[in-house]
Amino acid sequence: MDPLGVSGHWGLALSGSSAIMVSKSVAEILHDHVTFELEAIDRMYLNAYVPSLQTGAGFVYFVKTQLGAAVPSTTLIAPMSEQFVQTIERFVATAGIDLVPFEKGQRKDEVAQDYLTRFTGEEGVLFVGKAQEKASVFRTEKRRDAQGKRYPWIIRSTAMVNHYYVYILDRDFGPYFINSATASIMSVILVIILATPAAYALSIARVRKWRDGLFFFMSTRMMPAVASILPLYIIAKNIGMLDNIWLLVLIYTAMNLPIAVWMIRSFLVELPKEVLEAARVDGAKLFTEMRRIILPMIAPGLAATALICFIFAWNEFFFAVSLTATKAATVPVFLVGFITSEGLFWARLSAASTMAVLPVIIAGWIAQKWLVRGLSLGAVK
Repeated sequence: MDPLGVSGHWGLALSGSSAIMVSKSVAEILHDHVTFELEAIDRMYLNAYVPSLQTGAGFVYFVKTQLGAAVPSTTLIAPMSEQFVQTIERFVATAGIDLVPFEKGQRKDEVAQDYLTRFTGEEGVLFVGKAQEKASVFRTEKRRDAQGKRYPWIIRSTAMVNHYYVYILDRDFGPYFINSATASIMSVILVIILATPAAYALSIARVRKWRDGLFFFMSTRMMPAVASILPLYIIAKNIGMLDNIWLLVLIYTAMNLPIAVWMIRSFLVELPKEVLEAARVDGAKLFTEMRRIILPMIAPGLAATALICFIFAWNEFFFAVSLTATKAATVPVFLVGFITSEGLFWARLSAASTMAVLPVIIAGWIAQKWLVRGLSLGAVK
């Protein structure tokens, strides 16, 4: 969420090219003729310029071929510059945005921070700044030839030129990524901690009415999420947990716990009883039996369970969009923000989607050995 400063002097190239009828797309024209540069570290500062217009010969060629001038002169650029300025002023007037003239010696960052603290939206234009700064320009000089006749000559010079800086606040992917990672990882840890003893009681210890217990766990998954959103919303509002990442942790834990209990139980049922009986004969207590015998033997199953629960939590959208706003919103909520009434922002949506699937792919790749063993555990008698 950093301001984007755009220098306005590149409007000359854009204004000049707008009068040309071409069959190429905008992306192809920019790729062939416009150079973009990124500067600075703590913000994104974008410069856009046309390389062919950085030389006198290129400027003369542009004036003759694009503007149709028989005699090249820098005065032909004045109407384009005026049109660019009028476009900027019309934009700020229509959008209700401040046009801030920077004073000499004034730090632009301080002005941007002041507007940033007062900005209430998620993204948009903070303000447009205007500053007179020295820039390299072309000017027309009158020269005389050997016969004493005057002729125009384009030379490079420097002048004080108005620069326009458009400060834009863009939504950052980082906080949403951290929220998703926190909710998913913490819920998976809680699920494994809670599901393992429950699965032990329903498989090895075999408590009374264990079949009813298994059915109860699975029956909680039969209720649609929309049926529980209203009471959850009221409870979260009354205890002050709306837009809180820990509320999502608790919900994701409850959501994945039944699946984890069933999966871990299926792994525990396949453990050789002789190994457990031998450990008990040797005097192993319950904690020692779990820590040194059961958990190492079902580790691949725990890895498979954890990965599946992580995927479910990472991709969950309904509870996240209903119970969060800005502080605890997750990656799926962030992605939906690119779907607007104006259309889809395909470039940003594709980039964010790629970043969103990377954690799941990386986790699956790292745990693939244990995942295959875990999913096939108990499949063959």
